[in-house]
Amino acid sequence: MNFAHPNQPITIPVLRPIFFTVLCVAGCLLLPTAAWAQKERTPDKGLTSERPDTRKQIKAATSLLVQEPACDGANFATDTFNNNVFMGGPMVAFAWTPNVTETITRIEIFTGESAGPDALAIWSDDGGTPSKPLANLSNTNNFALSAANSWQGADLLTPVTVNAATKYWIVFDPVGGEQAPVQNGVGQQYWGSYVGTVTGVPAPSWFGPFSFPDRAWKFRVFCLPSVKDVYAVKFLCGSFTPPFPSEEREWPVKPGNYFTAINVHNPNSVLVSFQKKAVLLYGGERPPRPEEPMPPGKLFEASLKDDWGLEIDCTDIRKQLLGSAVPSAPAFITGWVVIEVPGTPKHPEPRPIDVTAVYTSHGWDLSTGKPTYMGFAEDVVPVLPKRVKP
Repeated sequence: MNFAHPNQPITIPVLRPIFFTVLCVAGCLLLPTAAWAQKERTPDKGLTSERPDTRKQIKAATSLLVQEPACDGANFATDTFNNNVFMGGPMVAFAWTPNVTETITRIEIFTGESAGPDALAIWSDDGGTPSKPLANLSNTNNFALSAANSWQGADLLTPVTVNAATKYWIVFDPVGGEQAPVQNGVGQQYWGSYVGTVTGVPAPSWFGPFSFPDRAWKFRVFCLPSVKDVYAVKFLCGSFTPPFPSEEREWPVKPGNYFTAINVHNPNSVLVSFQKKAVLLYGGERPPRPEEPMPPGKLFEASLKDDWGLEIDCTDIRKQLLGSAVPSAPAFITGWVVIEVPGTPKHPEPRPIDVTAVYTSHGWDLSTGKPTYMGFAEDVVPVLPKRVKP
């Protein structure tokens, strides 16, 4: 401003302060945007985004419900996840090839930090190059999420059978902002879509594919338990001599030497797979307390080609089915051998097999003070199955 002459007009350069003020305000508005842009990035057109891993991880509550173990999936062995990756909102479909034919009833992903709702589905593959999702096979309803990062999902509306070595797609419709179900590893191929739902997406709407080592998608599926036929076969093995003579004490068997041979035959025209285990009820010098429940042993996988057979004898029972849980021969043991033949998705009814137990034994003559063989007995018993439903 200039006051040198009283008649000279006063000049105040107001435009410069106003312009400077506008620049300051604009700069203040732009700075947070620039900072936000530096903090979050998306490598897959908004399907997922990243930001610094500063979010507090909420511990999931322990469920009181006992759930059957997952039968298949990807990266579900641990709860490891990349906490800095979250979902952008568009639908995502990630590839999956099951190792076995199985019937899926439920899907879960590892997510949280949102209330949802989300939805999941299993889709077929179009067989193209590169291939992408073709059509919905079965889907869940929308389901709510808990804030804790944990395994979350829902039952399929209709169980769906997937075939081994066949490509499928797990389709995930997120609300946006929830934890992305990813970890470091071999990133599966995945596609995205801004339109549609888990029940249908116009084919041209899929964009991709993408694959990144920090986006190995985590999911698990649960299978329909199959009907199975159970063959429970009594076994007696070894020599039994009472530790002390007693008219008042009753022992599990008469004094004698016992052998069991269980013959298994596959009468079908196809291979049959089954499982076998043993339940020890009496073991040598360490008999159980009266009516003490005894646990089953480990399940062992087995199979027979068409018209083939095998035998489970006392040595197999001791060394494989019961392992180190029993004394070696000739210590007396008794219990059950259990053979389980399950149905399959392609053949839900278990295929029948032939199971026959052969028992041989002789008694002990204890009159002389030294046990000597006395007599001989043999019995052949066909074993019928019991049908067990889930």
